[in-house]
Amino acid sequence: MRTSLFALAMAAGSFALIGSVAIGATAAPGRVAAPPPAPAPTAAPSSTATPAPTPAPAATAAPAASPAPTASGTEVAPLPPASASATVAPSAVPVGPPPPAAESAAPVAAPPMAYNWNLPVPAPAPEAPAKPSQPWTTRDLSRNFWQLTLGVRNSWITHEGFDPFATTDSLTQVSISGTRTLVVAGDVSLAAGLSLEGGSRSATARGAPSDIYVLRPGAVLEGRYHLHNNVYASLKLVPHAARVAASIDEPSAAGTLEQVDWRFGMDATAGVAWNFVRTLGANPVPGWWLWTDFGYGFTQSKDIVLKANADESSAGSRHQLSLGTLAVNGLLLRVGAAMTF
Repeated sequence: MRTSLFALAMAAGSFALIGSVAIGATAAPGRVAAPPPAPAPTAAPSSTATPAPTPAPAATAAPAASPAPTASGTEVAPLPPASASATVAPSAVPVGPPPPAAESAAPVAAPPMAYNWNLPVPAPAPEAPAKPSQPWTTRDLSRNFWQLTLGVRNSWITHEGFDPFATTDSLTQVSISGTRTLVVAGDVSLAAGLSLEGGSRSATARGAPSDIYVLRPGAVLEGRYHLHNNVYASLKLVPHAARVAASIDEPSAAGTLEQVDWRFGMDATAGVAWNFVRTLGANPVPGWWLWTDFGYGFTQSKDIVLKANADESSAGSRHQLSLGTLAVNGLLLRVGAAMTF
């Protein structure tokens, strides 16, 4: 019994000695070494600098607990602490500028360029814009245009002075004119220009051949009302100077008896024109029209005194023939074609 108690006492003493050695190894005598002090804040600009605060001392290790008595009255040595860090107070976190950012990674090399050995396909050429139907003008060619006409004029002359030169009352003449639109106001337009008409008739008077030639140069003033782009109605005035040349081959005279004179005249007509080509679906430039007008032609009346066309020294030079008066008045009708541009 005594031997057992002695062995137990030796064991307890050994445990106590081991515990004290362990505690002395983990903690310095009296305190634990403190961490390095935090950097002092920048001093304000003043004549004297404020000293940095002294770091707080680290917490000391807690004293080991006393061994609890056992049921048999003997004391049991306390177990050593799990680790020395459990007895050390947490150190203060230093305050200061953040650590420098990590250097950026080296740039990654670009992948090698891929070559396309196929030749590029050229882009298709843009389509040429459609040519306008009237590339050289911005005028409305259904109303505002130049016009050239070619037609036939027929006059019915009922004056008795016309009978020695024709077997009928009809006088047919070629008619040409050129006009230009001056004013356009909606469907109404006004044009002006020049005209020329000429024609002749022949017959037998007193058993001798006779003829008459009438030439009418004049000015044209025409008002138009456009019923449609392809149709217009017109009122036309044509003041003119009529040159009337009458002659008879008189056998008893030394030569031809003739008379040439000028007289004033005026034509007044109403008509219509139709662009038949555009009506059929085409729109060419120039435009083509059919036209006609009807009215009355007035010409000044003069005496017809035919004189011999011979040398004044000859006996026949004094021969003359009076046929009364002549006025080439009467109803008239024109028909023809026109070109506009």
